[in-house]
Amino acid sequence: MSTKELENQHSASLSDTVNSILEEIIDKIVDSNEKSETASVEKNDIATKIDTLNLNDYSNPLKSDENLAISSVKTENNLFAIKWISFFGRKVPIVLQNINGPCPLISICNVLLLRDQMHLANNIEVISNEILIQKLADLLFNEFVPRLQENASKSVINFEQIISDSLTIFEKLQYGLDVNVKFTGVSDFEYTREMDIFDIFAISLYHGWLIDPEQTEFYQYLADKSYNQLVEISINGNENSDTEKATLKLLAEDFLKSTASQLTYYGLSALHSILKPHELSILFRNNHFSTIYKHSKNNRLFTLVTDSGYLNHDDIVWETLDNIEGAGHFCDSDFKFSEAVSNAPDSSRQNPHENDYLLALSLQQQEEAAHQQETQRSLPQESPARSSQRQSPKKKDKLKIKNFQIKI
Repeated sequence: MSTKELENQHSASLSDTVNSILEEIIDKIVDSNEKSETASVEKNDIATKIDTLNLNDYSNPLKSDENLAISSVKTENNLFAIKWISFFGRKVPIVLQNINGPCPLISICNVLLLRDQMHLANNIEVISNEILIQKLADLLFNEFVPRLQENASKSVINFEQIISDSLTIFEKLQYGLDVNVKFTGVSDFEYTREMDIFDIFAISLYHGWLIDPEQTEFYQYLADKSYNQLVEISINGNENSDTEKATLKLLAEDFLKSTASQLTYYGLSALHSILKPHELSILFRNNHFSTIYKHSKNNRLFTLVTDSGYLNHDDIVWETLDNIEGAGHFCDSDFKFSEAVSNAPDSSRQNPHENDYLLALSLQQQEEAAHQQETQRSLPQESPARSSQRQSPKKKDKLKIKNFQIKI
């Protein structure tokens, strides 16, 4: 059998495997919706088959129409409104969340839509989670599969397992993901297979629930723990046991209570430092996944407003992330402050001390970067030996948050 025939045989086998997995996933989604909503849904209208998977040209394996979301699915909780916004001059659809909306699925799709990697039909107004999952599968084959072509030729079984695992994760996105935060860094989470979904689409997942090293006791006893560990300590710990365990229990309870917003100013500062200008990523906070963006000009952090109640509010698209109470300012598509008022109390929204802290941090970083560039231009060229001994202000800043660096 020729090499070409072997490749075609492998492609056909892989296509059959993926077909089977995707049909099974969509069947489960439909069955779940039928049970929860007692609605009649035609599975054959939703389970779109992958006709051919050609590993040479990677043509689109999914042939479904976005309008299927309107015609085939009748369950209210299975449909999500689409809001059209402007993102740096480009008309972009974003998915809004309903009452029981799957925020991991929505946040991932919104990042991909804003990146111009995922596309929806023009002027579409509503979409189902089945179609969103099909869109992710489409992107998987167009973006992820090509990168694995070389590995596939070496290890067919491993390649098919990766595809199988990826598609299986899609099913879980509609229900949410179990995430266990680690307090050691903004990108540190306990690993589970479901977390691979963010790596597959090259989306960074962050949190801002960090312990400030200047809070000596918290940092000494709790910094190396995870959220689940702190909960277990606070529940099962015994205040009457030995001194260290009793202290650990009290500290765990105090920390969880004092940081109920799951965001600290030290963590917010680390997020400012870690995110790159114009970076789109996902922030996990209070069991919710939000699309987060760092503006390339003013270096502010913004979260995408996906509450379906703001569907018809063109002046409410983003919300500033500049304090830990969730009391940001609403902004329009151009990141200009809206006259609309956020739901947070005025007392928490108007906190000049906290906002000044973040503003000062941002200005300090800009000044130090400018000073470094000016110094390099004005000073004569140094020898490698002398240059390596001097530490720039920017490098010092990195050392201060060395525990919060991530791999790019």
